[in-house]
Amino acid sequence: MTTQTKKRLSDQELIAKWTDEHITKINDLFNTCINDDDFYDLQRLEDEAHSMAEYYCNHDYTEDELEKDEAYILNKLCDILGIQSHQSIFWNRDPRGYALKIDDEFIRDNARDFYRDWGGYGIIAPTFTA
Repeated sequence: MTTQTKKRLSDQELIAKWTDEHITKINDLFNTCINDDDFYDLQRLEDEAHSMAEYYCNHDYTEDELEKDEAYILNKLCDILGIQSHQSIFWNRDPRGYALKIDDEFIRDNARDFYRDWGGYGIIAPTFTA
């Protein structure tokens, strides 16, 4: 009888695996071809959008300021993804969660195994931890 040992992946290898899988799912979902560098850019944009959401939660603002920042975030997101626009992506301005999301109905209909939050919204640039 032979004994097979299964190699356990290190934390870094697991994170790399999950990141690669998520990149593939983004590419399939939006018919695009982002790579690791693009995903890093998405994560930086996620951080920036989240910081903006915190700012808007704690400060007074005008509707013009909000619209300008929302356009900036969504244009930058579409630029990184290499798409013109997409009606299912949005900037979630609630600072308690991820900022760059995909509509829950679109995810339910098109990508059942996509990384999601408790509300079922797709998370564009999650931070994976092992």
